[in-house]
Amino acid sequence: MTYLWAVRHRIRHGAPWPVRRTVSFLAAAAVLLLATTSGLARYAQVWMPAHVAQYSLLALLGPALLVLAGPGRLLTEHLGAPAHTSTPRGDDHRGPAEWVEALTGSQVAQALRRPGPALVVFAVVVYLGAAGPVLELTLRSHGAHVVSVLITTAAGVVLVRSWLDSGLRRAVRVRGVLTWAVVHLAASTALLLWPGVLAPSWWAEIDPAWRGPELGDQRAAAVLALLGGLGAALAAIALARRAGAPRPPAAPGARPAADRLERADGDQLP
Repeated sequence: MTYLWAVRHRIRHGAPWPVRRTVSFLAAAAVLLLATTSGLARYAQVWMPAHVAQYSLLALLGPALLVLAGPGRLLTEHLGAPAHTSTPRGDDHRGPAEWVEALTGSQVAQALRRPGPALVVFAVVVYLGAAGPVLELTLRSHGAHVVSVLITTAAGVVLVRSWLDSGLRRAVRVRGVLTWAVVHLAASTALLLWPGVLAPSWWAEIDPAWRGPELGDQRAAAVLALLGGLGAALAAIALARRAGAPRPPAAPGARPAADRLERADGDQLP
């Protein structure tokens, strides 16, 4: 709601905002709601393929749509500070805009804009988070599950943001996507070939009559992860190649503000 209110406030004051960014935000909200409150979330507790589908939405599709929605840019502009600036006020007082700029301009935030560090964070949160003891904890504890959902989505935003950073060379962005694809392939293959069941005591306790053998479900989940990762990698490469690509010159008479915003929409990300 805050995002939509800020968009409405911006438009009422004569500053355009791309419709496709708003559509991306609404799609992201729909994806995250589907992953956390629908039947998929219920089945994710008792069926491994559903669990993998849920976390694929939380780690990749939802974050990608959030990044494309540009909430960071909207926030900094709504707070009255120009995006991508770090000039403090003349006095010691910091308003909300300055705090946002200070956080996004910190050394940690800048490091996480690069594909390498972003991938390390994603791998620790998502792939190690699927390890047996951690997986069983998130399945048994509602509090641990909520924390897992939040940090998985955050790690996904960090990773996707690094792929689409127009401040990096295109080759660096594409190489980041390909490196993640290799890591994802290795993790999915390991799950496919793993001889035992992860979190076996949980799946043994929750054993609906319609569910197949636990190891068979785990291998089906691994195949789903492989196919989903392939699709995500192809889409990410296309977006990474597009980010920062030069736009054709604006037509005579076009509004400068709108043109700048369209460039921000396609070429720069929050």
